[in-house]
Amino acid sequence: MPLDITSLIVGGLFGALVGVALAVPRVGRILACVVSVVLFTAGAGFLIWAGSALISGEELRPIDWNPLYVASAAEALGVGGGLLIGGILVLVLALSLGGKGVPRRL
Repeated sequence: MPLDITSLIVGGLFGALVGVALAVPRVGRILACVVSVVLFTAGAGFLIWAGSALISGEELRPIDWNPLYVASAAEALGVGGGLLIGGILVLVLALSLGGKGVPRRL
C-alpha cells in the first residue's frame, strides 16, 4: 500500500483536531454540535431521497461508496434513520454532558 501524502495530511489534521477537542472541552462541544448537524443533514437527505423514490415508484440509482452500498429504498431509509438518530444522540450528549452550571443527569 503506497503512502499517500494527502491521507497523511488529512489524518494529521484530524488527529490534531481531536487532540484539541479533548484538551479544551468547549472546542469538543462545538465540534460535537457540528458533527450532529452533518449527521442530521445526511440523514434527512437519505430519508428524502428514499421517500421520493417510494412515492414516484422509481428505482434508486445505487450509491457505491467503498464501505457503503445503497441500492434500494429500504436500505436508504435504514441509513437515513440511523444517521438521523446518530445526530440526535450526538447533540443530546454534547449539550447535556458539558458546561460549568448545575450538573445534569441523562
